[in-house]
Amino acid sequence: MKKKLFSPKGILIVLAAVFLFWNLMWIIKICTQFLPYRDALNKHESAGVYILSHNGYTYSVKMPYYLSFTGNLAVVNNENESSLIVWPSLFGENEYGISIVAENEIGEKRTYEMFVDHTGKPIGENNNIDVQDIWKKYENEITAIFEDAKAVWGNF
Repeated sequence: MKKKLFSPKGILIVLAAVFLFWNLMWIIKICTQFLPYRDALNKHESAGVYILSHNGYTYSVKMPYYLSFTGNLAVVNNENESSLIVWPSLFGENEYGISIVAENEIGEKRTYEMFVDHTGKPIGENNNIDVQDIWKKYENEITAIFEDAKAVWGNF
C-alpha cells in the first residue's frame, strides 16, 4: 500500500515541527540576546518592559512578545527627552536610532530622528544636510547617551 505524501497526518506533523522550530529559535533569541540586557537593569518587569532610572537617564529593555523577534533597548535622557534605541539582531549588525528633541527656529520643540551606526554617526537615507546639522549640534549629547548605555550594558 502506497502512502500519500500530503496526507492530513503528514501535514500536521510538518506544521507541528515548524511551530516547535519557531519556538526554539524564539527561546534562543531571548536567552542569548535580551536576558543579559534585562539582568543588567536589576529591576522588575512592567508589561514586558524592564526599566531603571539612574544618573539622569532611564534605561529600558523591551522584551519581544511571544514568538516575535522584535524587541529593543532604549536610553532616554530625563532632562531633554533625547533618546537612543537599539534593535539587537541575532544575525548581523544591530540597528541604532537617535531621537533628539530640540527647538526649531521659532522656538517650538521638534523631534529629529535618525538612524546611526554603532558610534552614533548618521547613516543611510537620513544622511542629509539637515540631519548632519542636527548631529553636529548635538554630537556631544549623542556620544554621552552611547557612553552611558555602554556603561550599563557593555558593548551592544
